[in-house]
Amino acid sequence: MKKLALLVTLISAPHVMADNQLILGEGIKVHAINGSESISSFFSNDRSLNLPDGNNQLLVSYTAEIRNGSDYELEHSHPSVLLFSSEKQSITLKAPEIITTRQLEHFNRELNWKLESDQKPIQFNAELLPLKGFRLGIDFERELADFNRSNNSATQHVSVIETPSVVKGDKVTDEQMKLILLKSLYQQASPETQEAFKSFIQ
Repeated sequence: MKKLALLVTLISAPHVMADNQLILGEGIKVHAINGSESISSFFSNDRSLNLPDGNNQLLVSYTAEIRNGSDYELEHSHPSVLLFSSEKQSITLKAPEIITTRQLEHFNRELNWKLESDQKPIQFNAELLPLKGFRLGIDFERELADFNRSNNSATQHVSVIETPSVVKGDKVTDEQMKLILLKSLYQQASPETQEAFKSFIQ
């Protein structure tokens, strides 16, 4: 199957109205929304963003207060690419409690973000943006574009993350999620883009 990350670029038509509200947990910074750089900051009092209906791709990171003796130091997680689908929902994005370096390392490996709507988990794909460490002043929009074009894009093998509270019968497999996202992306594309996609997969 062609790389799913490439197909995120099919969302080329501008959306007239945002139909989802994304509420960010404390310490979360959104670097990019659907390929466009975001100006959100974990210092901002505005912890709410608007997202269009359908598929959304977020580039996010988390800043944790790591305990160091009697003091605390700010440490940043690696940037994560999240891909999910939602329709007219109020969504919350949080990170687990992280107060130690070991917990932060575990988070960077497991990417156990908490994405919920009405306290019910939302299925999502997650992968680290392949950067060497966390660098200030980076062009996230360019790096994300490279990620989406890359043949090594890890969406090829990333698994759908399932919160433990999800009922097993509701589990969506990785391949099922890809099919759902592919259909939705195709339906949102313009007729010209749909024809270009048909030619691409032939």
